Parts: sequence; structure tokens; C-alpha cells
Amino acid sequence: MALCVLNMMMGGGGSFSAGGPGKGMYTRLYRDVLGSHHWIQHISCSHSIFDDSGIFCFYGQTEPETAGDLTGKIHKTKKSVIVREALDMVQKPPKSDELDRAKRTLSSNICFEFENRHVVFEDLARQVHVYGDHRPPEQWRELIMAVTKEDVVRVAKKLLQSKPTLLALGPDVSRVPNVDEVEAAIRREQ
Repeated sequence: MALCVLNMMMGGGGSFSAGGPGKGMYTRLYRDVLGSHHWIQHISCSHSIFDDSGIFCFYGQTEPETAGDLTGKIHKTKKSVIVREALDMVQKPPKSDELDRAKRTLSSNICFEFENRHVVFEDLARQVHVYGDHRPPEQWRELIMAVTKEDVVRVAKKLLQSKPTLLALGPDVSRVPNVDEVEAAIRREQ
């Protein structure tokens, strides 16, 4: 559950958000990245949990000229935007209001999703397959609200210990570093 809370805390969004302003404005990626770097068009994170593994990823969109700034080192004294944000998950533990906001948002999103019959059916099948039973939204809320700052930092540390994967797509990805350079930047700062 701590991974889900971490994902909510990191959040993200685009420089233009469909559906009106305000969504995600207090998440780290929105506040610290989109608010500071005009050249980033979109940045977010997501996760998927499987019964034997999982994935946590950052997704960023920018022009080819600034792709290296997003994923690689800007210069010797400054880390890339994504590497810095990944490291900050551990080096800057969540403040209580930030953690509470992420937990409330996650809990609210789960309750909202259970209003859709198709989602309920898929969730029922997935939970029975993975856990052997179905947990109602109230039980998920209890698990979410029990997540601590220490849980989030522990999960973030574990994420940073695994080998990263890097995918770059676009007309010119020559400024994007290779995955070994990104991993080296993370390891240097841990």
C-alpha cells in the first residue's frame, strides 16, 4: 500500500490539464518540476503491482533539445530532473500534510472507482486471483490510512536499489543518456 501512497504523493501532470485547473497541484512532480521547468510539457509517475513483481515509472515529455536535461545530467553539479525527483523520494521524506493528502486522495480515488460496475467486476476478479478473497473499499481505506512516512521511505529506497529501465521515444533521442549513466547518477547520490 505504501507504493500506492508514494505514487499519489509524486503525482504529476501536464503544462495544460484537460478538465480544469487544480488537479494534482500539490503533488511533488507538479509543484517541483512543472512549476520550475517551463520546458517540460508533462511529467508523471505510475505503478503497476503484480503478484510476483511490480513497476514504478516516471514519464516525462519535452522537446528533443531538452531531453537530456530531463533524463541525464544537466551539468556536473546538477542532477537531471527525473534522477533528482527519484532521489528526493528518499532524501526528502514526506511531511505529514503531504502524506495525509496523498492517503486521502488515494482513498477517495478507490471509493470513486467502486461506483463503476465494470471496475468493481474487474477488481473483484483481480483480488480473488491475487489475494484469494475480495476486500471492500473500507478495508482498503484502513490499509491506506495506516501507511506511515517510514513505510513510504522504505518502499522508495527499495525502488532505487533495483536496476532502472530507460525508454526514449521521439524524432531525436541523441541527447538522452544511456541507462547505465542514469543508474550511475542514482548510485552516486545514494
